[in-house]
Amino acid sequence: MNIAVWGVPNMGLAPAIAANGSSAASLGTTLAQSMNSALRNRFTSETGVQIFDMYSLVTAVNANPTAYGLINASDASGAIPGADPSQYLCWDGIHPTAAGINQILTAEYSEFDFTLSSGAVVHDYLQQSGVQSPEATTTGRK
Repeated sequence: MNIAVWGVPNMGLAPAIAANGSSAASLGTTLAQSMNSALRNRFTSETGVQIFDMYSLVTAVNANPTAYGLINASDASGAIPGADPSQYLCWDGIHPTAAGINQILTAEYSEFDFTLSSGAVVHDYLQQSGVQSPEATTTGRK
């Protein structure tokens, strides 16, 4: 793999969109699915390009935030006085918190082979950024 393209997250679950009711949430979900379909159609045949499934990850985190070390994936931590953003997926209703980014990078790291052409593994760089790797190397991954 040379390039990882992030798919579109399930925008219908974003606090800023979900707060506008079920019609807005449904539209956000449908738009994300359409964009992801277009990304797959465009990049599936490209050598060295992998699509990271943000849609499924965000949907899974929203369904069970505690499985990802969070207490809340449906509210914006920045909108709640005293909320600890390290326990929330979203900061402002659209964008992830540092904890959310950590979950995204951890999932992406566990899915793709991030061995550099020099033979080094991105594992060391990710650990320095606080990303928890599921194992020490990426040998044998996609």
